Amino acid sequence: MPMPAPDSPAGGSFTVHRPARIHPRPVLDTEIVVATPPAAASVGGAVAWLSWLVPVLGSAGSVGFLLAVPGPRHLWLLVGVAGAALASVGLGLGLRLLERRAARRARRRERARYLAHLERVGAAVRRVAAAQREVADRLHPDLPRLWALVNRADRLWERRPADADFLSVRVGTGPVPLAAPIRLDRGGGPLVDHDPELLAAAETLVERAAVLPAAPVTVSLARHGVMALTGPPHRTRALARSILCQAAALHPPDDLQILAAFPPAALPTWDWLKRVKSIHLLVLRGHELRQRSDDGLASTVGAA
Repeated sequence: MPMPAPDSPAGGSFTVHRPARIHPRPVLDTEIVVATPPAAASVGGAVAWLSWLVPVLGSAGSVGFLLAVPGPRHLWLLVGVAGAALASVGLGLGLRLLERRAARRARRRERARYLAHLERVGAAVRRVAAAQREVADRLHPDLPRLWALVNRADRLWERRPADADFLSVRVGTGPVPLAAPIRLDRGGGPLVDHDPELLAAAETLVERAAVLPAAPVTVSLARHGVMALTGPPHRTRALARSILCQAAALHPPDDLQILAAFPPAALPTWDWLKRVKSIHLLVLRGHELRQRSDDGLASTVGAA
């Protein structure tokens, strides 16, 4: 359909074909759950050693009883009882050592499995983050990509009023929440002592994965209505230029008309806006701008 060119001279126009907009694939937003870390290794202590000492004490009692009973004692009987006592001590000690070794091996296997689980969760987070960044860069391109978009004209004025990103503008980069929420499952409640090292690794993963760093930060002008830019003039002017370029490049003049009002002294800074057909320049002194009502400004745009 014929529409005014964004950088054509006054009265110029060309035909822009606006096909149905192709939206990027939605980012997976299913909650990511980090499993509960294993419980801390239990220390056997005195209770564990009692299972070894009981048979030892029983064997020692047998030897003591044999020695306390009066009468002749056969050598083979003494040797048998003493050997049984020593065998009981050795067997109990060996079983205790085997039990501790088996517990350490099981602990290592459990730790390896949990670290592999954290690695799988980390890989899932990286996939979500990459997809989210790709979608954000496509929907809210920076100025170099925006210029390429305008030159190709395949996505020029692609946004419609019904789109969720209509009148959303990119104001910079920074940390934004990950599209898929992530949490640590603390099964067992506060009464369970988890492995402190694995718990710290899980908490670090959740904390780092909760936000996407250096991602496009956007503001919805349709939702907020008014946005004021404050700071050093050269930086606020640069951001204002970026916002105006995004609005003019991504929204068609039929759906969005922009009125730029500024004092005469600022005309050299904003004179380039006259090349964009959806932007109307209004040079006013400060008191004149303050006296204009919203209806008056709207009538100015309608009359342009």
